[in-house]
Amino acid sequence: MPRISKSLYLASVFGGSFLAISALAESQTSGRRSEARILLVVAGLLQVYAGAMFLRLIHRSWAAIQDGHARMTPARAVGLMLVPLFNLYWQFEVFVGFAKDFNSYISRHALRIMRQQVWQFVIFSVLLLAGFVVSVHRIMGLRMIPRPVAGAVLLAGVVAAIVVVLRLCSAVNALAGARS
Repeated sequence: MPRISKSLYLASVFGGSFLAISALAESQTSGRRSEARILLVVAGLLQVYAGAMFLRLIHRSWAAIQDGHARMTPARAVGLMLVPLFNLYWQFEVFVGFAKDFNSYISRHALRIMRQQVWQFVIFSVLLLAGFVVSVHRIMGLRMIPRPVAGAVLLAGVVAAIVVVLRLCSAVNALAGARS
């Protein structure tokens, strides 16, 4: 399996998301309806691109450790992430499961590469779930979660996501280097 670009995945996942959020915010302040609609379409397309790249990274990560012992196939990992609400549970299987299966893989093959820190993937999954709760809370107009707390949860989720994207890329690249 070839090496993958950390900068491509970071720029795609976070650049696409950041631009989508910017376009969405601009659409809310735009005084012209046609302009706002165009910005909303652009925001949606950028978010779809960012999501697709993240799913591609998940697929490539699981593909790198397929030796007959992995708990799931790359297609299953990605496919079940697309099921609404079930993905709130499934993300734990995908991310925490990857870290565990990666560590088992390198042990089975006696590879001298850095193990994944499972706790980082647990924290990321918990923050994804918390981010979902905060987002739904905000969309519904509830005022039970203070704005600073909601912002802190979302910011922590972004930081954890950056760490996980880098860890997934590093894992795939380490395996590519060990095999060559």
